[in-house]
Amino acid sequence: GRVVFYSHNQRGLLGFFAGILAHAGCNIKRFEAYTQTGHHEHKLVMDTFWVKPINKKRIDLALIQTLYQKHKNRPLEFVQGLEFEAQLTPGEIGNIIIDNQSHEDQTILKVRLKDAPYGLIRMAQAIYSFGNIEQVRYEVIPSGDPEYDSAELTFYLSSLTGGKISGVEVLEDLKARLVQRLTI
Repeated sequence: GRVVFYSHNQRGLLGFFAGILAHAGCNIKRFEAYTQTGHHEHKLVMDTFWVKPINKKRIDLALIQTLYQKHKNRPLEFVQGLEFEAQLTPGEIGNIIIDNQSHEDQTILKVRLKDAPYGLIRMAQAIYSFGNIEQVRYEVIPSGDPEYDSAELTFYLSSLTGGKISGVEVLEDLKARLVQRLTI
């Protein structure tokens, strides 16, 4: 199924939306996020998730709506309180590429890993302290056997103060935090 969220942009929304879906028992199979461009005071975002239920036959849209309404005024508290059992081993995380050359004012982060429930929420939690997610693409690459499907994620990030995330140590810390968050 497909779930679309529209909201005024604020830090942590991707993690909030992915957390709601994870809490509701959904595995994200594809994801696209778009933020309104320009210098508007209250930019709008549209986050579209293609999901499949985990261990259920149907997606519980009522639960998704209830969680959104209950936590929309404090999304960061909701996200920070979420914990999931480890789904990946370090060997199931492919290359993590950080590209500061291809985009004029954003850092591009590309990750390929084994498709597993909660991967997107864990990545959003890891990225949160390093910068803002401006745009992201999440797509599952089928292998013919769902046990071996992989996910490809491309994040466009800006630093907390605007512009690219820079500094060799900061970028290495970001990579280490991603691996840690995906495997704990």
